[in-house]
Amino acid sequence: MRRLRIAEVKEMAEEYFNKKFNVAQEFIHLAKDSYGRRNYQISSFNLHQACENLYRAVLLTFTLYTEKGHDLESLSSKVKIHSLEFVKAFPRDTEKEEDLFQLLISAYVQARYDSDFIVTQEDIDILLSKVELMRDITYTICQNQLLFFENESQKEEEYFPVEWKPDIKEEQEEDKT
Repeated sequence: MRRLRIAEVKEMAEEYFNKKFNVAQEFIHLAKDSYGRRNYQISSFNLHQACENLYRAVLLTFTLYTEKGHDLESLSSKVKIHSLEFVKAFPRDTEKEEDLFQLLISAYVQARYDSDFIVTQEDIDILLSKVELMRDITYTICQNQLLFFENESQKEEEYFPVEWKPDIKEEQEEDKT
């Protein structure tokens, strides 16, 4: 393990953010495309994937870490540590709101494998607006965090208070030099 300089943290966080945010944008585009062809099940799957990547963009930007898996409920609870703004996209404070979030969770498997999985045009209309709001929130809070890293890197404290354990590939590259 080695300690990371704040400038390194900012660079890594920015790279992670760009990758995950762009993937999420692509899934939103695919969801709209599926919607346009009235394939609401696949649209719901793509919206699930967009959410998953947006949650990961936040976690990676703030912590340089994200767990593996597709559990939106778990990812949702983890990003709320960094911003409560996400509650605006998925408040889950009524039965209808909870049902929509559960539909999004179910879409990961059901949309692809259950021919009886029902998703309506109205469901996608609502979910799409929520995911787009989530995208906007993600962009704002991640850009603010990247700006924070940039400002901190200008100060005298040069190390970020976390230790980084490079993955095996990075260790092998360092051994070659």
